[in-house]
Amino acid sequence: MSSRYRDFDHGLAEAEKEPVVFDVMGVHVELPSELPAIIPIMGLRLLKKYGSEADIPQQETMELALKLLGEDALERLLEKQISIDKLQEVIQWLFNVYSGTEDSDDSGNPAAPEAGQENPST
Repeated sequence: MSSRYRDFDHGLAEAEKEPVVFDVMGVHVELPSELPAIIPIMGLRLLKKYGSEADIPQQETMELALKLLGEDALERLLEKQISIDKLQEVIQWLFNVYSGTEDSDDSGNPAAPEAGQENPST
């Protein structure tokens, strides 16, 4: 086979990784193991347009949250009346997890529940 051809879909199913899972305000959320490319691209475009995270309008933050969390999870959080500050905290944590820069200090953070179990702290 030519070195100028590669099938990136080959073996994709074998490469499945653990999903990203978190609980916030009693809502259990499970996301794909890898960050969709649109998310960091949107983030970079927003930073380029507004200059800093603090200057990004809430509407833009909500659009990013919708792409990142998906409509179902975001709607469940909005029904619980999640604050914009808490939502931004969740988004920042997700970016850290996906980029591999998550703070490894889990003090005060209970162990993740087993698959199929609810978090006992919620």
